[in-house]
Amino acid sequence: MVTYIKLLPEFKLSYGVETGKVEPEAGGLAAAKGPTGPIGPIIDPKDYVAAIKKIDLIEDKVEFVAAEIQQSEGLHLGREVGILYGFLFGALIYVVYSLLVILKVI
Repeated sequence: MVTYIKLLPEFKLSYGVETGKVEPEAGGLAAAKGPTGPIGPIIDPKDYVAAIKKIDLIEDKVEFVAAEIQQSEGLHLGREVGILYGFLFGALIYVVYSLLVILKVI
């Protein structure tokens, strides 16, 4: 449930709810009395808590999906690095074996 602040009849919003500035109907800026700042909706605390819980659930889901994507990319990268290391060690073993055959150690 959202309720809005009601202004006195002699004032109206001049620049919208973003600025909170008011001016009299006759013209000219009104003298600021009390705290200045944006004039906006007043939200029921129960609705606020419910909205925050929904936002937390959405944030958890987004975080989970992002983690799954990163894990999948890590698996792909790990497989590619493993293939490269396999080729490197295979080539190294072939070179060492070839040297041993040339030197007639084997």
